[in-house]
Amino acid sequence: MLTGDNERTAEKVAAELKIDSVYAELMPEDKVQLLEEFCNDRMENEKLAFVGDGMNDAPVLALADIGIAMGGLGADAALEAADIILMEDEPSKIINAVRIAKGTIRSVRENVLFAIGMKVFLVILAFFGLVTMQSAIIADMVVMVINILNSFWMMKYPESGCKRIVKIKKQIVLAAVLCMAVPTVASGCANSAKSGVEALEAGDYKEAQAQFEKLTEEKDKKKSAEGYRGLAMTYYEQEEYSSALDAFKKAVDTGVVQTTQIYNLMGICAMKTEDYEAALE
Repeated sequence: MLTGDNERTAEKVAAELKIDSVYAELMPEDKVQLLEEFCNDRMENEKLAFVGDGMNDAPVLALADIGIAMGGLGADAALEAADIILMEDEPSKIINAVRIAKGTIRSVRENVLFAIGMKVFLVILAFFGLVTMQSAIIADMVVMVINILNSFWMMKYPESGCKRIVKIKKQIVLAAVLCMAVPTVASGCANSAKSGVEALEAGDYKEAQAQFEKLTEEKDKKKSAEGYRGLAMTYYEQEEYSSALDAFKKAVDTGVVQTTQIYNLMGICAMKTEDYEAALE
């Protein structure tokens, strides 16, 4: 503790606050000299903060790495020299200031890493054809909203500590990831159907077969039926009528795809394999 008060008063206050080192009856230049000594003795990565409210504290506030002044009773010179001004004359608010500062740095790092990570993730999905442009735009907007919300937690809960904040952040991020995962997966399924049709029209039967086989693995009967129908058409175009007939049957068995066109194609496939009884059926 550095103070201009007399030694008796300084020692009494220091005893109440459990401060070991006390320097009393100091002039402004004495405080500056002591602070310079502290700066020389500190570790390389350490920062030195000074808290003051008087006019004679202004030089020391300016010299310290972090100058903290009291906004209520502080002198104008001290307020101008300080880096941080506490609006309430309570030194305990310094704890909140430290929490907010650490939380701000942490939020900035989290926002940058999260944004970059999601973009890399979307690029990988796009490379494998599992995400559409629309889904990528939606995901990018969700990331932006998450980053904005993430920046408000320290301001909203400055006195609640970090545990609650981290818990809330985890819940929000988890919910956001799930919200993005659902449309991304759904668009991936729709993209498989679209890619399969495009490959089939282009005559790339191997690619078409691979895309339609992905759809057949879906639990959704409608998507699975579309996969089997596309797979059957792929076999049909390659004149693999037996495999096409099996795929058409699986599409019909789902109970979703039962059209005259499907039955007509099944009859043709049966005729091509000389299974005339099945063709009549």
